[in-house]
Amino acid sequence: MNEHPDESKWIQQHLANERTYLAWIRTSITIMGLGFLAAGIVFQSTPYGEVGHTLAAIAGISSVMLGFIIMGLATMDYMVKRSVIYANLSHYKLVS
Repeated sequence: MNEHPDESKWIQQHLANERTYLAWIRTSITIMGLGFLAAGIVFQSTPYGEVGHTLAAIAGISSVMLGFIIMGLATMDYMVKRSVIYANLSHYKLVS
């Protein structure tokens, strides 16, 4: 391999960025799953009446929306960090 020893730190940064992104994606999927579970309670008949159904629907829809927001923000953060890492790497290659 003709890699410069310092170049491995850029690879480590990229891999750490990917791990962080995937952790956020797993978190958002979990939150959305909880939202679907809460929304599923709406379709079950319970003796708590209309208030319970309304609260379950609000909690379910809010959780799903929060999951999508987290997923979008995580993707934007990943892309920004990736471009910074690549910019630093290309700058490093031009200087060397």
